[in-house]
Amino acid sequence: MSLHHELKDRERVGRLHADSLAKVLAMQLVRRYSYLKDLQTSRGGMSPRKLRKAIEFINNNLDEEQAVGLAAVADEVQMSYSHFSRAFKQSMGVSPNVYMTEQRIERAKKMLSETDFRIADIALRTGFASQSHFTQHFPQASLDHA
Repeated sequence: MSLHHELKDRERVGRLHADSLAKVLAMQLVRRYSYLKDLQTSRGGMSPRKLRKAIEFINNNLDEEQAVGLAAVADEVQMSYSHFSRAFKQSMGVSPNVYMTEQRIERAKKMLSETDFRIADIALRTGFASQSHFTQHFPQASLDHA
């Protein structure tokens, strides 16, 4: 509310205060809600830079099952397929395949609640091969997060 009030203020001091508040808010949001907050940098895990790059690549290409194959992600972060898979799991606590499925399910849940698309369309738009492939994973993911 304070930030909103300061943004309305036309004085220079108000704008400077608003800029400062925005930076503090952004830092708090990143610290609190970042996927990387539980990052493990112990032996065998990925460097934070490579992990961030892998997650960004996965999230940007999630709806294209071929583009976001593990080999493509490993290539993107310049690691071998097997080393990437082990290091990702060590750093994130789940395998890359599980992470990608969880992200697809989250996108599908959002689309189910915000659109009128058919389930088959949502399945394809979120990167599942078919509606049956989607429904195979959806109940399991919903129970895992309940």
